[in-house]
Amino acid sequence: KYIAVDGEVHSVSWNPANAAIFAASTDKGMISFFDVRKAGSATKPLFTIGAHDAEVGSISFNAKYNHLLASCSEDQTVKLWDLQSKPVCLDKKEMQIGQIFTMKFNPEDPDILAAAGSQGTVAIWDIASSTSVAQKYGSSKPQGRRRSSKK
Repeated sequence: KYIAVDGEVHSVSWNPANAAIFAASTDKGMISFFDVRKAGSATKPLFTIGAHDAEVGSISFNAKYNHLLASCSEDQTVKLWDLQSKPVCLDKKEMQIGQIFTMKFNPEDPDILAAAGSQGTVAIWDIASSTSVAQKYGSSKPQGRRRSSKK
């Protein structure tokens, strides 16, 4: 089976919540989502996101949050996408590492994302610190104990 994608494909990622669904990112800043059960040369995407202003180097579904996808781009940003109903950008972060070519969630701690860029640096983002992620999925990190200020 082959699926035609509009543009040069830079990354693919399988949805861990639905083994038939995968996403493909392109040099045109787009991310298209496909159902492999409908695969064929004339297959149309389920939907497409105009994700970035430059090519999307890497995408990664989050294993913990079923409807969360991260994308990175040469536009120097990482974006977190909520795909539950209509695709929405939950958060966007300029990682300060130049053009971003690749990123991935930590398989042991899916709240941690590592991204690498053109400045020879790897940046780490704890997405649990994102207010938007916490509001959507709840805080998953244990909160420190509050100290009482008794005098």
